[in-house]
Amino acid sequence: MRTPLQLFNAIEACQRFHEDDLKYLILVAGSSVDLKMMQAMLQPDQEWTAIKTVIFQGWQKHFYGWQLNRWLMTLKPVKAVYIGMIRHVPLHVVNVIQPEQVWILDDGNESLMIARQIHAWQQQKTILPDRWQDQFLDLQLNPQRLLKAHFFSAFEIQAPNNCIVNNDYRCFKAKVRQLPIRPDILVIGSNLVGTYLKDESTLLLRLQQLHRDLPANVPQWYAPHRYESSSLIRRIQKLGYQIYQPRGILEYSQLQQGWRFSASYSIRSTAIETLYKIYEIPGFLCQVPASDFINLAKWQECVYIWQQYPETISLNQDKK
Repeated sequence: MRTPLQLFNAIEACQRFHEDDLKYLILVAGSSVDLKMMQAMLQPDQEWTAIKTVIFQGWQKHFYGWQLNRWLMTLKPVKAVYIGMIRHVPLHVVNVIQPEQVWILDDGNESLMIARQIHAWQQQKTILPDRWQDQFLDLQLNPQRLLKAHFFSAFEIQAPNNCIVNNDYRCFKAKVRQLPIRPDILVIGSNLVGTYLKDESTLLLRLQQLHRDLPANVPQWYAPHRYESSSLIRRIQKLGYQIYQPRGILEYSQLQQGWRFSASYSIRSTAIETLYKIYEIPGFLCQVPASDFINLAKWQECVYIWQQYPETISLNQDKK
């Protein structure tokens, strides 16, 4: 697992399908922020047989084959492998272990993109060749084994071969059914500036429009993405939002605080859907115009996401 949300979904899958099985966890440390959040989520009742951490930063990100291969070979045979990404460490693990089944877990919008990528691979006539660099580093990164992967997903994605099992979070929901609802509204941030939206000013304009459209007498909280800068967060706070920064992911935080929000909004984060499925919090995606984006392809990617979600609002006021 490389992100806290991937780990959250892996825990749910293990508790639902593998209560009596041996369970091995690989944490991929792509960032210290993600690693600390994942480590904070580990609890004794999850019953991990072993936990392995792989450093995927700087020069070390090329040598995970040498770190893992001997240990992976001791795990065979394996019934199932759950992954949240389809490249690098997860793909290598699948190819080395060769499990009976491969399951792909949600990581926000990434699961939608993964389903599209696997479909594209299925349409190719030839098997992708192994690169000589991967052979030298003892890496196995051919995606062929992913073509028949199953999805354990909370979203209504177009999974290749319709191999999908609905993740309704039944195990975690059993813990949160009695939480009271407060009128507070949660606006969920994403890593948008420079990757999707042109600049901070564009994001601030849309958040300002949203703030004005929401009920003025209700507390409005903004949950920053973990990669948003402290200077940007301060500017968002000046718009009138209170800043919501729990130690863990949003899916855990409301259980910890003892209450849940009345509604959630976001431009791109599918956390609004998981929060609805887990806590029954109504969620809305906010559509913004193509002129806000760094290029047309990024806008089209978001359009695809917005089209998959039933509840959307429009933030299309012209810039001044």
